[in-house]
Amino acid sequence: MKKTAFITVFILVFSLMALSVSASYFSDVTDAKTVSAVEQLRMFGVIDGMGNGKFEPNGTLTRAQFCKMAVTALRENDSVSQYKNYTIFPDVRQNHWATGYVNLAVRSEKKFISGFPDGTFKPDTPITYGQAITILMRLLGYQDSDVGMVWPDGYINAAKDNGLTDGVTALGNASITRAQAAQLFANMLITNTKSGNKYISTVSGSVLDDVILLSNTARSSDGTENSLLTTTGIFKTADKPASADLLGEKGFLVLNEKGRALTFIPDKDAIRSKITLSSAASGHVIDEKGVKHIIPASTKTYYSGEETTWSSASTSIRKGSTVTVYYGSSGSANYVFAGGGYDKKTVVVSSDGSLREINTIVSSSDYVIYRNGSKAVSSDLCKYDVASYDEVNNKVEVSNLRITAVYEDAYPDFTRPEKITILGTQFDLLSQATNDALSFKAGDKITVLFTADGKIASVLNASQLSGNAKGVVASASGSSATVELTNGVKVSG
Repeated sequence: MKKTAFITVFILVFSLMALSVSASYFSDVTDAKTVSAVEQLRMFGVIDGMGNGKFEPNGTLTRAQFCKMAVTALRENDSVSQYKNYTIFPDVRQNHWATGYVNLAVRSEKKFISGFPDGTFKPDTPITYGQAITILMRLLGYQDSDVGMVWPDGYINAAKDNGLTDGVTALGNASITRAQAAQLFANMLITNTKSGNKYISTVSGSVLDDVILLSNTARSSDGTENSLLTTTGIFKTADKPASADLLGEKGFLVLNEKGRALTFIPDKDAIRSKITLSSAASGHVIDEKGVKHIIPASTKTYYSGEETTWSSASTSIRKGSTVTVYYGSSGSANYVFAGGGYDKKTVVVSSDGSLREINTIVSSSDYVIYRNGSKAVSSDLCKYDVASYDEVNNKVEVSNLRITAVYEDAYPDFTRPEKITILGTQFDLLSQATNDALSFKAGDKITVLFTADGKIASVLNASQLSGNAKGVVASASGSSATVELTNGVKVSG
């Protein structure tokens, strides 16, 4: 009978810390379609939120606020200052915050909004569905003569025909919510104008089709952080950073005249399924409910920002991980997005059973905890566990993996360590761990503490704490061996 050798390697822990990069920008937006619409528009500059980390999707928008969004969607913000030093409407005087936006909207070439018969604009009145549709249709190049003279029915019917109102239904005189407004603007970006071009192509430098967004924390060739890694290349963002909510999606990458990313627009017809794994194999996965999902071994898979096959990636994906499978028109798996591509907020548990640190990084109260790949509760947590919050899937991934080993090498060098090598394997460092590593040199015996996705969260002197990692000896020769750890990482030495 073949014997399987087990070996234990050693590790340690680090001081409490939290990483600042967030996956989601608005904690109160949970509906998947609204998340997608809001994030497209936030990156494009059309949406700012309410300044408190929330979007308030069920709130209403005033006429002035909607007008500002429309001007921003036109990419005309730089012209606003030219329109704010005179008064057109008695209730939108020069000291009103929206004067420049309102005046531009009624005097510019597009002239997409007007006042009321009594000469007022009513800037603080909630905008109605009919008014909103009229504004967006005019941005698309339509006028009264194109839709008929019955208002707002003519504009609403024409909007339905061209797809502008997909996913949004309301009465013409009813006020719309902020979530509905976001969906309408997102629809408009990919709706054809009267002349037949997608609206987004008329207000950007170029639009790249069939692009998959892989990471929002990539580094460009000139060192710019938080650039977008895509299947087409790496792109610096033009203005607003991208969140992780759109990672894995295939769609349109919108660039400005300098080749920087203005926004990313997912394919709204994509069919996808998010699966939390109980187990993974070369040709399938089994989810937490025991349901088997077929994924052919050759299916293109994007894992931690790199392209591979499902057969190759499945050996590294841990129990409790979430993958998104995108399906083609035939119903078979087209490609798989297997996570990575963004930084997660990370903390260290300070005492057994404590949620104190975790509660400082989560953005909702209904998150799920996975410890070493299995569902867990607070009483399962131990002091020195590393907890990372996955905002995209609203779960906390906890790892207790610690390794003690000899410090072999650092990249790019020991004075600027971004990666370190132990046991013949190079690992990424989180920012706090980078500072920790500066205290050590080649040949020192160190203990490192890992996140659930295999990054080093801290580097400490081995005399402070021992490791606990276990693994299976994959191969051995003389005095060296290769060991596969329980989290799928292989080390050798």
